[in-house]
Amino acid sequence: FPSHDISKGRISVDIYGREDGAGLAEPQTFQKAVGGSPTNVAIGAARYGHASAVITAVGNDSLGEYAISQLKKFRVATDFVGKRNGKTPIVIAGTKDPDNPELIFYRDFEAPDTQIEVSNEMRSSVAGAKIFWYTGSTLANEKLRARVLDLLSNRIKDPSGNCVFDLDFRASFWANEMEAHSNISSALHYASVVIGNRKECAVATGLPVDSELSKFASALMNSGARLAIIKDGANG
Repeated sequence: FPSHDISKGRISVDIYGREDGAGLAEPQTFQKAVGGSPTNVAIGAARYGHASAVITAVGNDSLGEYAISQLKKFRVATDFVGKRNGKTPIVIAGTKDPDNPELIFYRDFEAPDTQIEVSNEMRSSVAGAKIFWYTGSTLANEKLRARVLDLLSNRIKDPSGNCVFDLDFRASFWANEMEAHSNISSALHYASVVIGNRKECAVATGLPVDSELSKFASALMNSGARLAIIKDGANG
């Protein structure tokens, strides 16, 4: 896929509360959609007319079949989407506060998308991709972290495009923030673009979460990124 945008990481079936302003503790109805940060990026790129692919895996269950069908519906290449034993992760989301949604992850530590094996074809495709998008959440699992770094190391030898690092910090994936900081900060130097919210930037840089946005940006740029994007919720 030399002309593709490729993302790597988690996939899930997201169950969203349909009533804005209602929390998960309140009566409400739900609807499902395919989710997971890198999966959403691949779908978004495809909807804008780009050729895109995602490297991930689903469980060998009906929710996995649903997730793959949705990728195909949006014309996301599924050549690197595997099926593994285990359950496709589910995320329950409430929108009582749209700027800070409630998220509950029903996800095994050895979820299917952590069991991805790197092939020579995958290395070649990532090395030649126009954009490779990787995420902080993939670094929480030791085995998957090694495979992500394998792909990044291979790509950096011939940087034919951008590496975008979505900091994507999910506290429930990590033993503690110190472990997250150590691994996420170590992966910053591969990135030409870094994107994250205040909390994610704080974990990546070690700065206090209430730091000025310019300080987060400077710290991320000093790690080698050409562009730093800091999301600040309703503030923009």
